[in-house]
Amino acid sequence: MVISWIQAAMQVIALVCVVFLPQAGSFAYGEEYAVVARVVDGDSLKVRQPNRSFQIRLWGVDAPEHGQPYAGEAKSHCRRVVEGKKIILRRKYLDKYDRVVAMVWVDGMLLNEELVRQGTAWVHDRYCDEGVCETWHELEQVARVRRTGLWRDDSPVAPWIWKGRQRSGRSRSD
Repeated sequence: MVISWIQAAMQVIALVCVVFLPQAGSFAYGEEYAVVARVVDGDSLKVRQPNRSFQIRLWGVDAPEHGQPYAGEAKSHCRRVVEGKKIILRRKYLDKYDRVVAMVWVDGMLLNEELVRQGTAWVHDRYCDEGVCETWHELEQVARVRRTGLWRDDSPVAPWIWKGRQRSGRSRSD
């Protein structure tokens, strides 16, 4: 009697999973789909899934910050590539701002990598610590040599350095 009750309960749970999980934005192998509602900046997206929305920070790359040279161009490029489109994302972790840090594919292209290729983002060594990062470094080097995107500038400043300078400048004036 107890075994048949457990079997019935497991069948109900299996049915619920089959019916409801695909609607929650699931894809295959830990990947999910979402629709890009808005590009926040060159490396952050606001996305929608059924019954929820959240912000994504692209893993392993860093685009110019608001107020930094080339920030507007980086955001515009990202917007042209993904805004309003269906994406596939693979979550890495939540950052300290509760953003989902993820790898994102759009139209079969890995967005994180494409931003580096087009010279609108740097590879961020502090966070990019997987095999794919070697390829991204090579793509960044090609963009530098070709003077693509932000590499048209003779000495662009990486966002993590720029933010540090902004913070130290503010602390001196306080």
